[in-house]
Amino acid sequence: MAFLTPDKTRVEHGLVIKEKIIPWGAVWPKNYGNYKKGDKYKADRLLSGGTGKVAYVTIHNTADIEEAKGTNDAEQYARAVWPNANMGDVRVHYFIDETDCWQQLREDEVGWHAADGRGPGNETTLSIEIIMDGSGSAADLAAEDRGALLAAILLNRHGLGIDKLTTHQRWYSKKYCPAYILPHWDAFKAKVEKYLKQIQGVTDTPAESTDALYRVQTGAFAKKPNADALAAELKAKGFDTYIVQVGGLYKVQVGAYKVKGNATNMLNKIKAAGYDAFITVNANTAPAPTEKPAVAFSVGDKVKCNAGVKTFSNGSKMASWVPTATLYVRAVEQGGKILLVSTEKTKKVYTGRVNASDVHKI
Repeated sequence: MAFLTPDKTRVEHGLVIKEKIIPWGAVWPKNYGNYKKGDKYKADRLLSGGTGKVAYVTIHNTADIEEAKGTNDAEQYARAVWPNANMGDVRVHYFIDETDCWQQLREDEVGWHAADGRGPGNETTLSIEIIMDGSGSAADLAAEDRGALLAAILLNRHGLGIDKLTTHQRWYSKKYCPAYILPHWDAFKAKVEKYLKQIQGVTDTPAESTDALYRVQTGAFAKKPNADALAAELKAKGFDTYIVQVGGLYKVQVGAYKVKGNATNMLNKIKAAGYDAFITVNANTAPAPTEKPAVAFSVGDKVKCNAGVKTFSNGSKMASWVPTATLYVRAVEQGGKILLVSTEKTKKVYTGRVNASDVHKI
């Protein structure tokens, strides 16, 4: 399977945008529904009666999909449109998800996205498809936030105010779109306006916005040894890692940035290394100091169980003598988070696993 290779990549206000513009004069490469091979593939007209002037930025939602291994939703949607020609007559300017953004039409040309034929939706506006599933997940929130930033970039470039941000539903009332954003449209619009003011250097935004930190998070654990193990693994691979404790969870993070683009770059690096990650935003808060790491154990260390320990990590019940026995470390597993212990001197051998946090050296 050949993924798209961008013809050009640019960065605007920290947002990486990949261009795969459908060529002017492109034709259908195959028969598809009512379209025949060789038919015109897109409008090939400039916006606003041939002037190329942008009147509005239109927001859409496209459903999240199960993307192929090695790619993402935005690339897969863009590729399905062009060159694969598998998306009917959909022609939008931008697809964006939580990690990627692709441009497929020039910003001065007509798209097919508003379902109003040659009405003002198609003929005068730029279109952004924000890919979400409506679950409110971290990926959903990141996609929506990135879509808001892109909308602000386009409004600013074309000299438009926040009043020129609009919805697909405006142009076609029967279409409830953007379906996942419409329920909180005012909040989304406020986010776009905030980004627009930041881009324009307007200083009347609330002071806390200048203190916002974009944090790249890779995991959250109820038990600190698990967080310590992941942090150690990431540090071994060269990532600057720390742990914060919030709401009873130990959260492993790999950076806190004032510039969102820097956080996005780190997000892409950590994902490329094979880890799940997302960006969180915290204002006016510095990273909590990392707690003292769990005690490191070595083979042969003499240990006892901590008070209150009930079961070993494999779920089996401990023999009655184990909680009070003197034990010896037989082996230390990955990251030191799990120990294999035995009572070698008393000849009572116990080969079950126990969390490092449940024992202490004596």
